[in-house]
Amino acid sequence: MGLSIIVGVIVTIILHEAVRGISMRLFGANPIFGLDWKLGAAYATAPGYLFTRNQFILVALMPLVVLTLIFLLALVFVPMNWRLVGVLALTFNVAGPAGDLWMTRVLLPTPPLPNASQMDSNQKVTLPHWGG
Repeated sequence: MGLSIIVGVIVTIILHEAVRGISMRLFGANPIFGLDWKLGAAYATAPGYLFTRNQFILVALMPLVVLTLIFLLALVFVPMNWRLVGVLALTFNVAGPAGDLWMTRVLLPTPPLPNASQMDSNQKVTLPHWGG
């Protein structure tokens, strides 16, 4: 069972970043994937591509939404002895994107105009200057 859990976590991370990469491609970006060993994090990034606020939010939340739905559906169909692995994968998927949720929280009150990009494991948002 221990090896199944480790494999489940690794597969969840790979699927999470794959869904993010697919989401980036839907907006015309060419994602690349990597690992930040210092942070212990995997990432998908699109260097040089700027997303609108709404695109960035969709890219940030898509893995959480898509994989949560897939894992919940899978729990109905997997054999009972695999459900613990499914629940742990689901839990890891829901707990993992804290940074994505934080960036969404930061961006939601802003106008939909800012350009945002994710570079490596760091996130950068460029807000236009409105004067005042």
